[in-house]
Amino acid sequence: GCAVEAAWRCCARLVLELDGFVVEEEGLPLRLHAGLSAGLVDAFTLGAAPPSADGFEYLVSGQVVSTMGGAADEASAGEVVLSAAAATALGRDRLAALPLQQPLQRPLQQGCGAAAGGGDEAGGS
Repeated sequence: GCAVEAAWRCCARLVLELDGFVVEEEGLPLRLHAGLSAGLVDAFTLGAAPPSADGFEYLVSGQVVSTMGGAADEASAGEVVLSAAAATALGRDRLAALPLQQPLQRPLQQGCGAAAGGGDEAGGS
């Protein structure tokens, strides 16, 4: 629960501070959204052995990566969406205690569990 709460607070702060940030060179606003899940991941280092260190890649996979992607897909710009696994890991009491205030407020929804962000709409895109 504590790690998920810390991750949510980090995502929420980034979204609050950076969503809508205007990239000066392009004159375009940065639209930021995030998906958060919880669980175990599989992590691998792949590639050639030293001295070919340039050939290494880091791979993270597992069900939690899929549920995180699903939560991110549900999030609109300015939102952080929690997967059902993240909401369960937080627990109802801890979830209720999060500072979900405008613009980071969105009610519980089926499918992805819980969300924070962009007003009080119930759906994501």
